Amino acid sequence: MKTFLIYALSFSASLLSVQKALGLPLPHINQNQSYRALRQELIQIGWQPATFELENEFGPVRNHIHQVEGWHELEDCSGTGLGFCKFIFQDEQGNQLSITTVNNDSVFPASERYRIYGWDYTPVK
Repeated sequence: MKTFLIYALSFSASLLSVQKALGLPLPHINQNQSYRALRQELIQIGWQPATFELENEFGPVRNHIHQVEGWHELEDCSGTGLGFCKFIFQDEQGNQLSITTVNNDSVFPASERYRIYGWDYTPVK
């Protein structure tokens, strides 16, 4: 019985280690969904927005998003007509999730801005 208990505790500990190594769960991400809603969901499950400071070299779309929305996880914007932008999140283990959005410019109606275009998950090696 003692051996079984030790085995069970060891097995449970290794399952917890594997779960922790895998990092936080990823929500179901749909192309064209609102970045605002996805951002809130990511933060609720524990993903942390990265922080990028404003610099003079960046364009007005990026500066606008930083200042108006307060989304400091915005790494860069492409400057094309669709305004592709890349937002970065990290978990405690260092896994990284990047989200690409379109329609980031103020020429789009507010309800159509910041739509998910794509995403990429990069696990810690």
